Amino acid sequence: MWTAFMWGGISASAVVIGALAALFMKIPKRVIGWIMAFGTGTLIGAATFELLGDALNDGGMLPTAIGFTAGSSQLKVVRIGNVPTRKTQASKAGSAYSQAP
Repeated sequence: MWTAFMWGGISASAVVIGALAALFMKIPKRVIGWIMAFGTGTLIGAATFELLGDALNDGGMLPTAIGFTAGSSQLKVVRIGNVPTRKTQASKAGSAYSQAP
């Protein structure tokens, strides 16, 4: 039990170290974006792999393939429709991108 407690504390310390780094260091927004994109991809991948086995066992190959394809397509459509690009932001007067050096 103490080994699990130790490893849990070590992995939780990463959150504290990251929070301290964010408080005392200036981290560029691009790096923060990369970190968030990596975390999001990891979370989606973990959820997908966790659900895939149960979906195959309960529904079969074809319904699982259709469901996962529809879900990933929907995520792509939502992302394309809602994420402003640097080019579209710079064209708007007073945007943060147009004022950046």
